Amino acid sequence: MGDKHVVRFEPVGIEIEVDEDQTVLRAAAEQGIMLMHGCKEGQCSACKSFVLDGEDIELDRYSTFALPDYELEEGYTLLCRAHPYEDLTIELLNYDADMIRSGLPIQEATAEVSSNEPVTHDMRHLVLRLKEPTQLKFFPGQYVDFHVPGTDLTRSFSMANTTTKDGGRLEFVIRVYPGGLFSQYLDQQLAVGDDVTLTGPFGVFTLRDAPDARLVFLGGGAGMAPILSLLRSMAERGIDRPAVYYYGARRRRDLCFDTELRELADRLPRFSYVPALSEPEPGDGWEGETGLITDVVARHESGLAGADAYVCGPPPMVEAALPLLEQLGVAQKRIFYDKFTTTGDAGTPLSTGAGPAPAGQRDARMRQVPDDDHTRTQRSEACVHRRGGRGQGIPRLDGPPVQLLRAAEAQADPLRGRDGRGPAGPQALPQSGLAVRVLRRPRRLPAGLDRLEGLGFRPAGTGPVPRLGR
Repeated sequence: MGDKHVVRFEPVGIEIEVDEDQTVLRAAAEQGIMLMHGCKEGQCSACKSFVLDGEDIELDRYSTFALPDYELEEGYTLLCRAHPYEDLTIELLNYDADMIRSGLPIQEATAEVSSNEPVTHDMRHLVLRLKEPTQLKFFPGQYVDFHVPGTDLTRSFSMANTTTKDGGRLEFVIRVYPGGLFSQYLDQQLAVGDDVTLTGPFGVFTLRDAPDARLVFLGGGAGMAPILSLLRSMAERGIDRPAVYYYGARRRRDLCFDTELRELADRLPRFSYVPALSEPEPGDGWEGETGLITDVVARHESGLAGADAYVCGPPPMVEAALPLLEQLGVAQKRIFYDKFTTTGDAGTPLSTGAGPAPAGQRDARMRQVPDDDHTRTQRSEACVHRRGGRGQGIPRLDGPPVQLLRAAEAQADPLRGRDGRGPAGPQALPQSGLAVRVLRRPRRLPAGLDRLEGLGFRPAGTGPVPRLGR
């Protein structure tokens, strides 16, 4: 264990102690503070925050799509990657005031496989029974990390059930990807009676308390799991809110839990289930909705002002659903999403990630389900190191010397920023395999002090927090 440092979160006024060997996000979770997060791997940027005070921070490997170099220079950081080496004050750009103190304890558990059955041609319904401990408390909609045997890697999957009180049962719906690190193991090796190791719970894709708000769920693929958990929870608790679940699949063989979802409509009088097929086959005998699920929503809904929307599934579906829901009147801060994104074993994601969620309400998680395809999207990565002093590099344990750049010495070409929001300004563009530390970065005033702009005072980096990309 390293030294401990105090990290204060603004504007909520919460302080925690963080060991140097921990990330800020993990330390907060262990102390019951539920910060917005997603992938926990530095890829989705849901936990992006701004460092108001303190600079001595070490970042584990992360994607510069999640934290571009110019944002790093301005003082932004990723809480899931950040190790503090001094006391810090951090401004949370993403937080839910009603949930932030409701975190559940993070546990490591061993579970035994009870069943591992296909529910479609490419998805498995995995059922586990907890052995040690025999209970794991979680909120419906959350997920756990599976430890991949023979590696030090984890893969994240959402629970489909609501509690472990019924004999320590945990249910998952997992898509099988050809060559996927965990899904191949799930498909070819994992058998009834085998043990698996889990850590959790994580995630903030949970049902918010808004009794008068209509609920709109949009799902696709393995996005079935967390939404099924939420719907089952509503039925168990007798939550009588108007709700609709739009679920998209390609063909009839891709639908799962269809019977249960139709039966839920009997238990939830104001709930309706609307499945749709985008590519029905002649032999399907399908008489239901057809087309992309977002097109189906657009046909069925004319106005969703005042509604809460929950979106879960593959990135193309999520990316199409978010602007549609806003156009239909859902307030931006009332759209909650959980994005499943594959990551290749070589470290190249199939999707770049969409940036953090606005207004602290969205859970934009990039899920760890690897695929063999490493060519569709390039990812630039940097590993920022605290050590090395000013102007001197030290060898990394696993790579070449550190490349140290001062902002004034870094490249300053007029290329647009990686998210297309205008010139990136001075950037530290690391060579492949090198670690980077930008030694000087601009600062902005803490929240509330930007009124000085009217007096002609505007320090570098100061200004309203930009609307962060999806």
